Amino acid sequence: MSALGKKLISLVIRHKKFETLISAGINEEYFLSGVENTYKYLTKLVESECRYPSELEIADKFGWKLEDGVEEEIVYLIDLVKKRYISNKVLPHLKGGISKIEDRDPEAAIEEIEKALEYRRLLYADEHKFVHSFVLDASLRVEQYRKRKADGFNGLKTPWSTFNDVTGGGALDGIFHVFLGFRSAGKTWLLCVLADYFASIIPENECVIVISTEMAAERLAKRIDCIKYKLPFEQYRDGEMSDDEIKAWEDSIKKDERKCGDILFFDKRSVKTVKDVLNLAYQFSPRAILIDGAYRLEVEDKSEWSRQVAIIEAIQEAVIRTNIPWFCTSQLGDSSETGKGLEKRKVNQWNVRYAKEWTINPDIVITMQADEDLITLNQMEISFSKFRDGTGKKVSFRINWDREKMDFSEIIDTVSVTTVTPEESSEVEYA
Repeated sequence: MSALGKKLISLVIRHKKFETLISAGINEEYFLSGVENTYKYLTKLVESECRYPSELEIADKFGWKLEDGVEEEIVYLIDLVKKRYISNKVLPHLKGGISKIEDRDPEAAIEEIEKALEYRRLLYADEHKFVHSFVLDASLRVEQYRKRKADGFNGLKTPWSTFNDVTGGGALDGIFHVFLGFRSAGKTWLLCVLADYFASIIPENECVIVISTEMAAERLAKRIDCIKYKLPFEQYRDGEMSDDEIKAWEDSIKKDERKCGDILFFDKRSVKTVKDVLNLAYQFSPRAILIDGAYRLEVEDKSEWSRQVAIIEAIQEAVIRTNIPWFCTSQLGDSSETGKGLEKRKVNQWNVRYAKEWTINPDIVITMQADEDLITLNQMEISFSKFRDGTGKKVSFRINWDREKMDFSEIIDTVSVTTVTPEESSEVEYA
């Protein structure tokens, strides 16, 4: 029988702190034989009879005596129980990895190591905490508010002041953001602009992760080269930059080296599922995750609609687990995207390519659109179609969209604010 498990269960019973186990994600799997049955019995009494077992009850049913200790020990013991559980889960995979290396099978070895890394998430109580107690976590909420007041907010600022004003700070921790746009609208460019800006404001020992399901990681890095160092994209792409431009670019890289955060790029060669993304988050602890073409992530073989639902639900859970901003892109329009003018498509924007769930479920939905006039002016309209914690007003603003000068800054005095109820508008907003 586990002495560690006995001690933890004893203190939980004596101090009536069963909810602490639940909040930490502890269940019967974390206890060894003997104590496991005691935990099940404790759970049954608390949940069905709203009482704790007595010391005599435990002795009669399970043959051991409750131990003494102070309430403060419970959190420490939970941490030890978790680490023991993780060690037991990881050990077979580590042994399997070593065995595969000895068999000269590196791919199988890496698979075993990746399986071991999945358990890293359990080390962090907040990432495995599925229950938030109004009473027990009250002081935590106060502390979080103090931090937000001191730091401004919990998350990362964006390069656009209107975006920051609408959300109460910028890209918020634990929030699922979605950018929607018609085909070739520039969604990938917008993510790259955000990634470059985020990296510029975080410390050099931190990073953001950028993932594309549609293009190679190196192509994403090249776009951010252009954004960061103001390189003309078409000349860069076609290999027509002058020697002086190349030299200036090279000098800028040396000058800027390690003075800001890093951007880690991944593509479909290494990331195929939301679980793969989550493993990267546990491995690199990024400040934000940006996924271009998230609707192409893989899930079990299902219909297109149910596949999108599964992807979105998995992302929503991952956002909660990691508690950092996530940005994903999806497409507006019908399957062919033909035969409709921009204004009509704006009204019908809920007809999202692949699934309307990309409009319904995320916390913040932002559309990016440009008619012929805006395209001529090298501008893009950014609109908040949905914000769960917002005021109910629709806010839009314009940014520069100049891929020659690499200018994506907000244009002043272009903010538009409207208050529209569902009865007054044919445009659907899912709240």
